[in-house]
Amino acid sequence: MRPDADVEMVANKAHAPHPATMIRQANAPRVAFPTVGAYHVSKWALEGFLQSLAQEVAGFNIKVTLVEPGGFSTDWSGPSAKRSEQMDDYAEVREAAASRPSENNPGDPTATRGAILKVVDTENPHLRIFFGAAPLDIATKDYESRLATWNEWQPVSIEAHGNEVRDPTTRM
Repeated sequence: MRPDADVEMVANKAHAPHPATMIRQANAPRVAFPTVGAYHVSKWALEGFLQSLAQEVAGFNIKVTLVEPGGFSTDWSGPSAKRSEQMDDYAEVREAAASRPSENNPGDPTATRGAILKVVDTENPHLRIFFGAAPLDIATKDYESRLATWNEWQPVSIEAHGNEVRDPTTRM
């Protein structure tokens, strides 16, 4: 897998003149799972790039939307997937990942057509939209965990600032 290829392709498309840019990517920028780190590299990079791009082109009335689907009945990790040589040291991690409950009711990819058209026809589409039944629940659980950690460590974060904190909502 070449994470840079994902990012490069989207960056090249983003330079073309469009009134709207819609990128479909997996729910991967929301959460990370073991054994698919290279996959996450490209998805998290796209997330950051497209969030920045949306802010940069908003003044030109160009809309950017990330469509983030959950599990669908595709060959994503099936026979066509290229797999790296497995290291014995990671056997336990692979086994745990393989035993992790997966979405037992994957979506039908053809059902996304109507949803895509609704997003395209929306006057002011949001930056992000989930497709499928599971992504919102997965993201909610992950973000609740992140927020709890950040809140727990907030005193240390402020201490690390080193200067008097004026208004934490303003940019540095």
